[in-house]
Amino acid sequence: MKETLKHREVFEFYYSIGDKRNITKVAQKFTVSRASVSKWSRVFNWQKRIEQRDIEIGNKLEKKTNEIVLNTKTDYREQIQNSLKMLKDAIRAASIKGKDGELKLNIAVTSINDLNQVINSIEKLIKLDIKLMGEGIIESQDNKLTIEVVGVDMDKFPKMEPGGKLLQQKNDDAADKT
Repeated sequence: MKETLKHREVFEFYYSIGDKRNITKVAQKFTVSRASVSKWSRVFNWQKRIEQRDIEIGNKLEKKTNEIVLNTKTDYREQIQNSLKMLKDAIRAASIKGKDGELKLNIAVTSINDLNQVINSIEKLIKLDIKLMGEGIIESQDNKLTIEVVGVDMDKFPKMEPGGKLLQQKNDDAADKT
C-alpha cells in the first residue's frame, strides 16, 4: 500500500492529538472505519514515526535551549567582567605605591562594613564568573585578607571578630554604676 496525501493528513491529525490519541477519534474525524485507521497505523508505522518525530523535536528543543543558556551565560560573564573592571579601576585609583613597591589602599574608610561589602562583591563576582565557565570553586583554608588602614581613628568603629562578626561592646555607663 502506498501512502497518499489523505493517509498523511490522517497521521498528522493522529499525531496532533498528543497523549490522548486513539484510533476511534481519528476514525470519527475522517469518517472512516476503525479497522482502516488501525491498518494505516500499522502499515505506515505511525508509532515509529511518532517516536522519531518526538526525538527530532526533543533534539531541536535541546539545541535551542543550549543556545539560550550559552548566550545568557555569555551576557552574564560580560556584565561580571565589566563590573570587576570598574571595581578594580576604582581600587587602583584609590591606591598609592608604598616604599616597598606594593600598592596600598589610600581611601578614607567610613565603615568597615562598607569595605567588607566591596571585598565580598569582588569575591562573589569572581566566583560567579568561574561557575559560569563551568569550573569548580576551590575554597581556600586560609581565606583571610589583611588590610592596613592608615590615618583613621579606628576607635570610632565597632570592633569586629575574625569573620566579620560584631563584638559586643560594654556599656561604659552601666559598668561605672556597678
